[in-house]
Amino acid sequence: MTWRRVLAAVLAAAALGAAGCSAAPAARLPATSPSGDTAGIGQAAPKPASAGVGLVQGPTVQPPAPSAAELLAGGDPRDATAVARAFALGTWSIDTTSQRSEADAEARLIALMTPTLAAQVQAGVATIGPSSAFLAWRRHQASTLAAVAPTHDSGAPPDTTTLVHRSFAVAVTPTGTDGWTGPTETHVEFITLSRPGPGEPWRVADVQ
Repeated sequence: MTWRRVLAAVLAAAALGAAGCSAAPAARLPATSPSGDTAGIGQAAPKPASAGVGLVQGPTVQPPAPSAAELLAGGDPRDATAVARAFALGTWSIDTTSQRSEADAEARLIALMTPTLAAQVQAGVATIGPSSAFLAWRRHQASTLAAVAPTHDSGAPPDTTTLVHRSFAVAVTPTGTDGWTGPTETHVEFITLSRPGPGEPWRVADVQ
């Protein structure tokens, strides 16, 4: 089984009033390999002809992993899509040689979050440890290569001047310094962004 998103776990815990709950929201699609099967750990990464089509390639993660500012470089913080794309890339840009868990990967991005979400994520860093997948990746001193493509969420409400919704498919491939390559997993991110008023920077308020 692939590891569950730490931020989803933190948000679920906050909603239930119990820190450390790891149940992922129902709206999140399961991680899958390109064949459609649940991705395993330590398998060779398949390379179908369609891999990468329509995806915006993220940076190859080497220590240290990219910061929020680096991920948003060249993007306008008043562009909700640019902020959401940077966030989706960043949460899946993981470096096991410099980060202690998936929570560390997400905590790097607090500059792109609302204060409420940032506080929840920072609390999760202290309470949620590395997943079994992260530990398996660490044995190979692995980092991940992420790529994103926008998707259409037919259930999202219309944008307003202070609240918008964006969704992305994120393809994630772990690669070890020892030459190991894990399976490519595909995840779908549903990201809600808000801002105090027109002209202000957008911030991520929720992710599922």
